Amino acid sequence: MDAASKFTGLPDRELRPIPYWALSSWFPEVLSALPTLVVTGPSWADAHRFLRLVRCFCRRGVLLTELTPGSFLGLPMHLRPTILMEQSKIARQLRGYLRAGSSSGARVPKAGVFFDPHCAKALYCDDDDLDSELREGVLRVSLYPVRRNAAFFDIGAETRLAAEIQPQLLQYRLKNFQAVQAARFDAPEFTTSVRELARTLGASVAGDPTLTAGVTSLLSAQDEEIRASWTTLPDFAIIVTLLALVHEKKEPRVPVKKLVEFVNAVLSAVEIGFLLSRLNLPRARTAGGMVIELTRQVSRRVHDLKQRYGVTTSPESFPGCADCEPSEVPRNRQLV
Repeated sequence: MDAASKFTGLPDRELRPIPYWALSSWFPEVLSALPTLVVTGPSWADAHRFLRLVRCFCRRGVLLTELTPGSFLGLPMHLRPTILMEQSKIARQLRGYLRAGSSSGARVPKAGVFFDPHCAKALYCDDDDLDSELREGVLRVSLYPVRRNAAFFDIGAETRLAAEIQPQLLQYRLKNFQAVQAARFDAPEFTTSVRELARTLGASVAGDPTLTAGVTSLLSAQDEEIRASWTTLPDFAIIVTLLALVHEKKEPRVPVKKLVEFVNAVLSAVEIGFLLSRLNLPRARTAGGMVIELTRQVSRRVHDLKQRYGVTTSPESFPGCADCEPSEVPRNRQLV
């Protein structure tokens, strides 16, 4: 991405997502997920110039501003354009359309027909306007103040760069279309949203072994951020608390009221009950109120949740706990 470095002055590490995002935009028909490039920075002028620059690398890029839900549904999506958005505010309904368009198969009802919003996107907007689901499956570029020696990107430079790069990328699409369609790149160690993103990026660069090898390192930090965010969830606190109670083996049961105190004094019993149901942790009603029987079934479930949420304990396994050691016969795991 010498051209991107030349005209932005950004360090190579900041520009790493660009080749992956740009190449994925050339295969919208065969990629089940199309990544969104989120551009952040204090200057709208820098963002506008940057979106014009990346338009030279993506397929059928069109620069749009202030899209409404209605105008979005009027776009010629059958052409599979790459949408480059400068947006001061994203309406909730439009956020839903953008989220749906990140994966294939979703349709939006429109005047008696089904509208397919599937397309590659680059957004410059307030990060608070992004849904949590949309945040997890994005690539990010932060626009620092440009270096003084960065080349100015005027219309002439844009025209020359597009004339040079677009034919090369079209040739890449024609040469590698079947390889991308047949690609089976995977990164099963990642969380679901990042794994899906990794599969897309790995497939779209199937013709470039160097870029393929860099997918995992590109997304590792993003995956770690998602896992770290889980530790702030009430679900995480419930799992940690029940693990401690199961391993202490002091009591055969714990009142839900007591669990509320352990987890968070602010949370109400109703909130805890809802979260317990979502985690598929059974409760029983007694004369003193709702309780959780610390049975082997609950122990297995909590240990399964420990693995799913990436909870770490010290020590890693507890002596005498059959569920801390991996079973020789895989158990049927229930979905959270």
